[in-house]
Formats: sequence, C-alpha cells, structure tokens
Amino acid sequence: MSTDFLDASHRHYTDAGLLDRHERYANADHLYGIAAECMLKTIMIGLGAQVSNKGNLREQAYKVHIDTLWLEFSAFVGGAGGSNYMPFPPHQTPFLDWDINQRYAAERHFTDRWIRSKRRREDVQAIARTLQAAILDGLVSE
Repeated sequence: MSTDFLDASHRHYTDAGLLDRHERYANADHLYGIAAECMLKTIMIGLGAQVSNKGNLREQAYKVHIDTLWLEFSAFVGGAGGSNYMPFPPHQTPFLDWDINQRYAAERHFTDRWIRSKRRREDVQAIARTLQAAILDGLVSE
C-alpha cells in the first residue's frame, strides 16, 4: 500500500469529528492529532518535500508526529517560500502536548472539558483551512 497523506487526513479528520460529537474524546483527540499531522505533511509535499516511490517522506526529520512536526513544518514552509501556508504564527505550537502514546492512556483522562481546553478541534480546523487553500491554489491536487 502506498501512503496518501491527503486521503488519510480526510479520513482521520472526519472520524475525529464523529467521535467528538459522540463524546468519545480519547480517540477523537488522538485522531485530531493524526489528521493535523497528515494535513501538514500534504502541504509539505506540495511545497516540494521529497517522497519515496510509495509516497513516504524521505527526510527523517519529517517522519515525526504532530507534537514535534510543527517545528519542522515551520522551518520547511519558511524555507520553501510557503509562508502563506502557515496556519499559525511560527512561535505558536499547536498540539505540543499531544502525544502518540496517549492511545494507551485511560479513557477517564479525556473529558469534554479537557479536550476543549486543548483547542484540538479549532487547531485542526485552522490547519484544514490552510490545506484547502493549498488545494485551491493548485499546490496540492485532490
């Protein structure tokens, strides 16, 4: 199977929203992070990040999750002349406290209040708007 970050971003974003609406906050939060990661990687590829023949990013520094990808994304986008594809100021680090290993945490830690305080939905929506702009600009093809 080849990697398709754009398709994966849509799938994870849609599922995160469904889970969020059904108060399944632990997995919603997890998928919001995965969706955001896939969206940023799609934009990076549109701006010229090198990929393998299977669609994976070649640069090891980009093979990270959203909690650390943001810094790499900011540097890459700035260097590739894509500053208009920055959904947040470079000093703002969304998903900094998100962790891939939270998938092993007890569900009781993920409440409506907790997920709202993290602004996951709003952050991923901002990234989704940026991705949509990249698609409309022809940088990313659907």
